[in-house]
Amino acid sequence: MTQTLQTPSLSQNQIQIRLTFLRWLAIYPTITLVLELTGPYVFGKLPTFLTALIATLLVVPTVHYLLIPLFRTLFQNWVTIPQLPQKAHHKMAFVLWLGTYPVITALLYLLLPVLFGHVALPVVTLIITLIAVPLVNFQVVPRLVKGMKNWIFAK
Repeated sequence: MTQTLQTPSLSQNQIQIRLTFLRWLAIYPTITLVLELTGPYVFGKLPTFLTALIATLLVVPTVHYLLIPLFRTLFQNWVTIPQLPQKAHHKMAFVLWLGTYPVITALLYLLLPVLFGHVALPVVTLIITLIAVPLVNFQVVPRLVKGMKNWIFAK
């Protein structure tokens, strides 16, 4: 008699939580690095909305095109990361940026005056990403995708 080891099937909610964690795992160090490198040139020198624009224009493509495909391979036994056809994949990068930019901008306006200069940058980005990633992943992007699905998946 042979026994096979099966992993229990995951609910949609568990899958979403795991995907959100992987996205956070990609975003947190990336945004921290980007802000460490660009911070001296942008903080206090550019308006917050431009700082957020620069950060999201660097982070979203890096995560979407480099880190998530890498995580697809590294974590394939833990959760399946959906893969889109190439055209939809590029459009989804835009949708992710479109959802991320206003959230990051709002959080920077709210939290930077309270946190910046009082705690280290990695703590600032930790707090911001712990709020932004679930918000964008569970609320903002699903609504954008629903409204833009005909464009995203157009043949």
